[in-house]
Amino acid sequence: MPVSRHLVAMRGTDRKPPRCIALEGHIGRSVRCTIYERRASPCRDFQASWVDGQHNERCDRARAAHGLPPLAPPTTENLIVVAPLGGNLPDTINKSPDPVPGIGAATEGNEHPQLAG
Repeated sequence: MPVSRHLVAMRGTDRKPPRCIALEGHIGRSVRCTIYERRASPCRDFQASWVDGQHNERCDRARAAHGLPPLAPPTTENLIVVAPLGGNLPDTINKSPDPVPGIGAATEGNEHPQLAG
């Protein structure tokens, strides 16, 4: 959808609340971008809060538009550790009293696990 001579927007992002037609799933539960590798520059440039250690007010506003709370900054309690492919987690993490299956090591073909937030 053309915005100007040099800019385009994804269909659906002009609606209230905005929802890109390439977004699949239920917001707040589990979503994925169906064109992630070919997504537009506004999507590539947008960082969720705390991805790079910085708070993003635009992320908070986008989440609020869908009735979701802001993302919390990472703490040692909510930090997820991902081991390198074929690597091992430190013993202190492996001895977790309540391990979560599937969290910790990436598997072949899924080097970048996606998390719903």
